[in-house]
Amino acid sequence: MHEAYYSARKHKRTKPEQLRFEYEYDAKLYELCQLIATQQYEPLPAKVFVTRKPVHREIFAPQFRDRVVHHLIYNYLYDYLDRKFIYDSYSCRVGKGTMFGIERAKSFMRKVSRNYTQDAYVLKLDISGYFMNINRKLLYAKLQQMIDFTALDITKTEQKSLEYLLKVNTLHDPTKNAIRKSPLHYWDTIPRSKSLFHTASDCGLPIGSLTSQLFSNVFLNDIDHRIKQHIPHYGRYVDDMLLMHQDSETLRAVIPMVNEWLGEIGLQLHPGKIVLQHYSKGFYFLGQYIKPGCCYISRRLKKHIFIFQKELEAYFALPRQKELKELQLVENKLNSYFGVLAKANTYQWTKLWVDRLPQNLKEYMDLTYNEATQQMKASLKSAYKIKNNYTRECYAFTHL
Repeated sequence: MHEAYYSARKHKRTKPEQLRFEYEYDAKLYELCQLIATQQYEPLPAKVFVTRKPVHREIFAPQFRDRVVHHLIYNYLYDYLDRKFIYDSYSCRVGKGTMFGIERAKSFMRKVSRNYTQDAYVLKLDISGYFMNINRKLLYAKLQQMIDFTALDITKTEQKSLEYLLKVNTLHDPTKNAIRKSPLHYWDTIPRSKSLFHTASDCGLPIGSLTSQLFSNVFLNDIDHRIKQHIPHYGRYVDDMLLMHQDSETLRAVIPMVNEWLGEIGLQLHPGKIVLQHYSKGFYFLGQYIKPGCCYISRRLKKHIFIFQKELEAYFALPRQKELKELQLVENKLNSYFGVLAKANTYQWTKLWVDRLPQNLKEYMDLTYNEATQQMKASLKSAYKIKNNYTRECYAFTHL
């Protein structure tokens, strides 16, 4: 339980909710242990809000106590479940993610086209309303079938508690008593098919929970293995599927097959997002346009970078003194964008953007280019750095 607590608080040491829990964390963890041991644990109402970048999306944020429980389940099951997934399932897996998926897609393109010398075709598929249409009862049955608790090398007490938590977490309705944190009119911009408040009974996993990301891989694991048997060059990130083959008709024949398999678990392909084309035309996957020998960032990312630039111009134009925490956020955002840009063929574009950044930004931070990583980096000057974690925590306590 302590290990799960330390995992849950990572990168959240300054969050008010975490700090309130930390104030008496030993007592609260003991209380949580007792609830689990006596099988009286129930998730608290989640906080739900709408994000507007990069797209409008409904997010259910569990309260910190429940985050600890999610990490507890994850720590017990991740390694065991991870060994059962296909290699080319990229989401919520250690050492993988979007950039790993992009590199695998490039590798597929080179192998299938024999280093761009032969014909090859790319098929992109998307599952319609994936998280909203996952049947929780079916998911729980899949977990029971997939997990051999005796192989986890845990005590019978741990096994009993883990089975109980798995059932409670999987079958829990996240909309029950949910606390809306965004203005109600924000939900007007979200299609009904993208909101848990309008899903069918017993359906839907909350986007924002650690266990949801892990269990979403479990739900499609059988189908992943089936597709791999037919199309070796196949990868998936959540609901985005990528298949490559030298024969376009082979890929075309896979589409109804995949749709039939998805139908068995209550899902279907999005009819408007089926793309089959020659690899030389390139394709969009996980935020980048991938073409033979190169890749480029998406128009959406360019748009957000320009919006961020306008925000920086407005911020640094203000005559007031800049707070250390605000400058830290600017540094983090800049390095986040620089990191993404470094993974694509964007040297000239990045250079142009850096030249357009506000000139007085350089009064507070240095911008350097690393030849080894081919990446720009922003670093606050020593006079503007928050000195250590203790200072950050004190700052957060004073702003509770």
